[in-house]
Amino acid sequence: MEMREQIEMAKRIIEHGGQCFESVECENCPFEKICDATSGESKKFAEILETFVKENSKNKDNVNSPNHYKLAGLDVEVIDVIKASMSPEEFKGYCKGNVIKYVTRENKKNGMEDLRKAKKYLEYVIGE
Repeated sequence: MEMREQIEMAKRIIEHGGQCFESVECENCPFEKICDATSGESKKFAEILETFVKENSKNKDNVNSPNHYKLAGLDVEVIDVIKASMSPEEFKGYCKGNVIKYVTRENKKNGMEDLRKAKKYLEYVIGE
């Protein structure tokens, strides 16, 4: 389960005061250990999930504006520097290469996140 989905699940559980009505089996739930550790104390479970949501919601968009690709002290992304350093045709080739990279590694590394990254590079290629 992707982080985005885990955060949404945690928010739903918090809304229900720490009681879980999710359709995921307990053994497949990313919060199973936390749930077990709180021994049915819904309020405590909700508090822990609130911390989880806060810690994992801080601009964690690894597709559209990843913090780890922003230049220190500037609101400029590395992709903008790369684009400025290439001709339009070179940049198009660079993006196509990244589409291939992310599509081919999707089932080995980051799953749906890699497909979203491939889509983002494809949008650069087609000008969206």
